[in-house]
Amino acid sequence: MIVCHCHRVGSAEISRLIAGGCDDIETIGERCGAGTECGGCLPRLAATLRESHGFGAASPELAEAS
Repeated sequence: MIVCHCHRVGSAEISRLIAGGCDDIETIGERCGAGTECGGCLPRLAATLRESHGFGAASPELAEAS
């Protein structure tokens, strides 16, 4: 599934980056560009980071606040 349409970055790539040590949106953006253009993927990136750190899926309202 494509997460960042601007840079055509999929969920598998995001998961690989997180597993490889990227632990914030800025670092993910530096590595693959996700979250650095329109910002439409920022809520999904934030939710994926929270899920990977064991916080579970966040509500859309919390994801938008990130």
